[in-house]
Amino acid sequence: MLIVLIVLAAWIGLGLWLQRRRPAWRGPWWGISLLALATAAFFWQQLSGVAFTPADGGDLASFLYPIYAFAQRSLHAGHLPLWNPHLYLGAPHVADVQAGWLYPPTLLTLLLTPALTYRHLELLSIAHFFWAGAGMFFLLRSLLTSPDATSEQAPAGLTWWAALAGSLAFMFSDPLLTHFGNYNLLAAASWLPWVLWAFRAQSTQVDFAPVAATSSRPASRPTSRPLLTGLCLGLAALAGHPQTILIIVLALAVLALLEIYFTPAPRAALALALTGRLLITLALAFLLAAPVLLPAALHTPFTQRADFSYGQASQFSLSPSQWIGLVVPAFFGRGPQLHWGPWDRVEVGYLGILPLVLALLAVLLHPDRRAWRWLALAGVGMVLALGFYSLPHGWLTLLPGFAQLRAPARFLLLTDLGLAVLAAYGLHGLLSSWNDQAGQAVARVWRLLKGAAAAVLAIGLPLIYLALLLTQDREQTVFIRVAVAAIGITTLAGLLLATLAIFHARRANWARPATLGALACLLILLDLGSPGATLDSSPKDPTAAYQQPQILAFLRQQPGAWRLDARTDIEQLWQPNTALVAGLEDIWGIVNPLVLADVTRYWEGIGPAGRSSPLYDFLGAQFVVARKDVTLDWDKFEKVFDSPGELAIFRNRRALPRAIISQEAIVVSDQEAAWQAIHRADFDPARQVVVEGGDALAGRPGAATAATVANGLDVQVQTSGPAYLVISQPFYPGWEATDQAGSRLAIRRANFAFQAVAIAADTTAVSLRFRPPAWRWGLALGAVGLVIGLGWLWRRSSGKRTSPIP
Repeated sequence: MLIVLIVLAAWIGLGLWLQRRRPAWRGPWWGISLLALATAAFFWQQLSGVAFTPADGGDLASFLYPIYAFAQRSLHAGHLPLWNPHLYLGAPHVADVQAGWLYPPTLLTLLLTPALTYRHLELLSIAHFFWAGAGMFFLLRSLLTSPDATSEQAPAGLTWWAALAGSLAFMFSDPLLTHFGNYNLLAAASWLPWVLWAFRAQSTQVDFAPVAATSSRPASRPTSRPLLTGLCLGLAALAGHPQTILIIVLALAVLALLEIYFTPAPRAALALALTGRLLITLALAFLLAAPVLLPAALHTPFTQRADFSYGQASQFSLSPSQWIGLVVPAFFGRGPQLHWGPWDRVEVGYLGILPLVLALLAVLLHPDRRAWRWLALAGVGMVLALGFYSLPHGWLTLLPGFAQLRAPARFLLLTDLGLAVLAAYGLHGLLSSWNDQAGQAVARVWRLLKGAAAAVLAIGLPLIYLALLLTQDREQTVFIRVAVAAIGITTLAGLLLATLAIFHARRANWARPATLGALACLLILLDLGSPGATLDSSPKDPTAAYQQPQILAFLRQQPGAWRLDARTDIEQLWQPNTALVAGLEDIWGIVNPLVLADVTRYWEGIGPAGRSSPLYDFLGAQFVVARKDVTLDWDKFEKVFDSPGELAIFRNRRALPRAIISQEAIVVSDQEAAWQAIHRADFDPARQVVVEGGDALAGRPGAATAATVANGLDVQVQTSGPAYLVISQPFYPGWEATDQAGSRLAIRRANFAFQAVAIAADTTAVSLRFRPPAWRWGLALGAVGLVIGLGWLWRRSSGKRTSPIP
């Protein structure tokens, strides 16, 4: 609380100083202040500790909280989280682009907090709603004050209210609210308006109109504005959501093409300049994000995602049946508890009734490039959001990266941003002085509003209430769905009447334009906040499922390097990533398309024998967490702990250790041959190993004891002759092995998906470390990008720039 008061006092002090010393910054200061206040009002339950969002935790609890907890534990222990030994038999954490631990706000949170909690992640999500609104505010102010923004004459205060209204509409729109629990997506998306703000400023720096040879006006000089765009895009990429980054890059490309199309000749010069600046932007963004992008790019071919079909890439498309959700608030319910419909639950793009009406007004007020470029961007987002319901989405998957991404409905982010910009234009025109053309446009929208309100009141409401009466004796699920739809229709009626009141007040001059601007902003906040801020909340901490004190206490007491197996259909009782939070090691985890494909195939290919198979024993799963009535092979499993709840722990008496000395090597030439060899009836992983391309060593009985260390494994070995040290850890590029003398040892693929190291008779210790070259190269490139970015910021702050930036 003390920190909050200090920050508040500092912010007020800054405002007072700006009032006296920097008058041009008064507007932005007030705008940012009101956006912060709106964010606090919207998320009052989360900030006051009354409720948690999402109600079931979503990805924030089940996926992101564990991987951030692991990263924090590693950083506090003094090492980087490059390899994750806790899930999927081991996985390259640094190559999981979703990890996002290098994103500055996340990294600072991990470093400065003693122990990560769900509240920390909620605060990060809430902060990025504010960041999205702040970026939108700067973008809209730059658009509304540009020379071609509007033909109406309006005081600066009206521009300020219009920018605030558009910012509220975007920051609380459906594509962002739906993903409150997907923090990395939300964080990346919050940079979209900032990237477009920087890009728009750079795209207007050069005057491309022809200049007479005798003109004394100096030609405009290129500026370093693309570096600001690249800096914003690079920081967004570090958040860890490639799909959103590709959406932002697509937005840049679309706006660049529209800039070229709507600009009078010579277009070639403009196209060349914009292309060069886009390349500079992308180059700096790549440099900054290289520590994430390089390992991830090399990792993707090893994962299940690499083999995505178009059907998988187009999952979670926006069905045409959901279009009604664009104009009826929460028609299908918000949150998993009340959602209904025959399609997968995805965002529907709801932006608010008043913003939609204002967007229409903007198109009528500005039937030229000022409105059409943003309408075109919104249209591109809508068409691509339809996924397999539209042909262009299929064309998009032919571009690099897009074929491995799901949920096309997320392209609605562009739709809502374009409509929010138009809404700001529309409110600006509504509050400004009207000429004949503007008056006619307002009158047309007024008539349309009256017709829509009359239709909803006279037809929509009676029909939906009739449906309520007819279904009250039906199955409860049916009645709840009708009730949810009825709430949406009724809310729509109220919002239409409120919008009508604002338009009528402006037409009749009942209030000052600034007052109507404030009322419009308040209506947008109430519209988006009423169904969006409370329906997907719960008083229960979503991370409470990780608290299994009795079971975890028993497991922590067990000696040696072992793994547990919780893949027993107990997701309602045991979070799949519990091992990652508790510091244990599991053979699996939550569903993740970035799991190594070979490991997945090995697990799924164990065959009908399942946990009775020797291939299962090789995984080292000594303990199984399952319901007490689970069916297992009781010849090899025994119950060793009975918890007070529904779960129990069973021991696999035949589980093999993490590392073993193989007595017999079966040499094969490729993976398919290895697959066939390990599935032979006489294959015994306790004494045999299938090695790809190695020597057929005939080892002798030996012993190996493994201990997990940071980003590696230390193994003490004892053997009387050359042999293979076989480790049930995934084979993956970037691993290095050395013996006790520091000599490098070759690591070969063994048993289809795992590791084997050829050792000599005098070898007593083997050290394995994960040091991927892609990470080292990425870190070096990231340092170069950081130097460039910081150098540009220093140059800007010191005033050493070649031309002004608007």
